[in-house]
Amino acid sequence: MILLYGLPISLHSLQVFYYLFAAIILLLGLSWLTSSLVVFLRDVGQLVAMALQFAFWVTPIFWSAKILPDKYSNLVKLNPVYYLVEGYRESFIYKTWFWESHYVLTLYFWAVTGIIFVLGAVVFRRLRPHFADVL
Repeated sequence: MILLYGLPISLHSLQVFYYLFAAIILLLGLSWLTSSLVVFLRDVGQLVAMALQFAFWVTPIFWSAKILPDKYSNLVKLNPVYYLVEGYRESFIYKTWFWESHYVLTLYFWAVTGIIFVLGAVVFRRLRPHFADVL
């Protein structure tokens, strides 16, 4: 899309690798957690589908969080995907580095991602020996 709009690619575009790594870590933890739970609780798959649909519309992908009043903007920032979406937007459009702003949001994202990653790994490791029995 950047090339289609004729925007120049800058050095800030290299941040895509940082945000890709961050997304992989977040999604790996979520997938470990949900995939191990869905084996034992079939309804978790339906809950994940509903949560994804809801999260898609709540996450500012097709709309900017700047249009929200301040009292709601902090609520949207609790979604860890907000950090990724805004990071890509700031890298490609606004040309800012991820360490220049959003210190608190970066710490919050990595804390939540770390908790999800560790929780997912622990749940997956503990339930893995029982997968063959249930499947």
